[in-house]
Amino acid sequence: ITFKRSQLFTYLVGFSAFLIAACAAFFSIFGLSSLFSGAFLSVVIMASSLELGKLVTASFLYRKWHSINILMRTYFLVATVTLVFITSLGIYGYLTNAYQKASIELNKQLNQVNFIEERIEDLSNDQEFLLKEMEEAINSYPDNYITAKRQVREQYTPLIQKQSQELLDLKSDLSNINLALIDTGIEVGPAIFISKLTNLPIDTIVNILILILIFVFDPLAVMLIVAYNKLILENHRGDTE
Repeated sequence: ITFKRSQLFTYLVGFSAFLIAACAAFFSIFGLSSLFSGAFLSVVIMASSLELGKLVTASFLYRKWHSINILMRTYFLVATVTLVFITSLGIYGYLTNAYQKASIELNKQLNQVNFIEERIEDLSNDQEFLLKEMEEAINSYPDNYITAKRQVREQYTPLIQKQSQELLDLKSDLSNINLALIDTGIEVGPAIFISKLTNLPIDTIVNILILILIFVFDPLAVMLIVAYNKLILENHRGDTE
């Protein structure tokens, strides 16, 4: 039973390794092919063979580390690390390209939101200033100057009402844009909230998230391939014993 569980875990590690490697290869291959779109098919074939070669090289290094000479060992190690870097670069290109396509309308609406919010703030300050000015003008007259006070109110009230209506219209426009923003930016919704939380531009947040993702993407696939080889060798030694 213990052996079966160990073997099942080995298969699980292998499946995870190849699944992550396949996903990384997909993003990287199409990221690189977009960069060299003039030779799309050639780049796909080249990148696919290099992705497979990288996994085989990592497995070979682990299995034959002590039986190959230092020159071959060094070259294979440098080649594997370089291919991990190239894969990560392809993933970065693919994800940033996908984000840029989705963010055109998003950035347009975010700019509209910022403009309306600034306009609302300015109008609120102007309205507050008018109310304060009206109050000071009314208080400048004695209590028995009722007609003068009424004239002051009649002078300021239309201006205040006009600003109130404009504020109401702007807030209605802001609500409509926010509703449209939910549909436009649903795929980057978390990035929008993080952007507001950290007060950083959304492009910076997305770049950080992509860098974090590629830091653990392909390197994890390679390390899981090595772990898979280690488990296979251990299971093989267990069989022979």
